[in-house]
Amino acid sequence: MRPKRKPTRTLVLLLTAGVLSLALTASAAAIVYVYGNGFSSRGAFKEIKRSGGGGKKCDKRYREKSKSMGATVKGKRLCEFSPPVVGDAAQPDHVIFAKGQILPRRTPKALRKSAYLAVKLRLGRGDWYELEIRPKSGRYKLERSPNANAVSEAGRSDAIRKLNKPNALRLEAKGARIRASVNGEELVSVVDPNPDQVGGRKVGFGIGSRKNSSRPTVGSFTRVRVGIAE
Repeated sequence: MRPKRKPTRTLVLLLTAGVLSLALTASAAAIVYVYGNGFSSRGAFKEIKRSGGGGKKCDKRYREKSKSMGATVKGKRLCEFSPPVVGDAAQPDHVIFAKGQILPRRTPKALRKSAYLAVKLRLGRGDWYELEIRPKSGRYKLERSPNANAVSEAGRSDAIRKLNKPNALRLEAKGARIRASVNGEELVSVVDPNPDQVGGRKVGFGIGSRKNSSRPTVGSFTRVRVGIAE
C-alpha cells in the first residue's frame, strides 16, 4: 500500500519580501495568505507574468486610472498569468483568489457569452485544477488535467455576477479535497480519487474564450492573493 502523502504546508516566494509587501494573515477558513497584489503601482503589475495561452494572442497592460491589470485574449484559448509564488514540493496545499471581470463595452457582443475567467492550482506541465466561470450565462466548471473526468463538476449559480461586474474566484486544494467558490459562495467541494496525478507547484489566473475569433475578449483584474491551506 502506498504510504499516505503528507500535506505540504509551505510556499516559496520568488521575489523578496520587500517587493511583495507580504502580510501573513490567518482567515476564518484557516488560510494563511502569503502573497497579495492589488495593482497599486506599475511595479506591482510587473510581478505578474504571462504563463500560457498563445504568444501575441494574449496580452496584459497596466490600467493606471483604475489600478488594475487589463487582459485580452484572441481565439479559443485561456490567456494565463502567474504571480511569483511556487510550492516547495509537489502537490502543495494552497489557495488562489482572483477578482476580475469581463468588459462588455470592449468585448464584441458575439464573444460575450463564450468569455470566461479562470483560476488554477497545482499548475505544472500539463497538470492543474481549474475553476472557470462564464459571467454572461452564470455557468461554472471545475476540472483537472490529466484525466479531467476524475474531477469534473459543472453547473449554474446565481452567485456569479453578470458582465461588467467583478467576480471573486477562489480555488483551494488541501490534500485530495478541492473546493471552489465565487463571491463567497461555495460551488463545488470534491475529493480527487487520485491526487498524485496532479503534481504542479504553481498557481495561475486568466481570461479565456470558448469561441474562435480574431477580435479580442477583454477583461481586467483588481486583486490576486495566494495562501496556504492550514
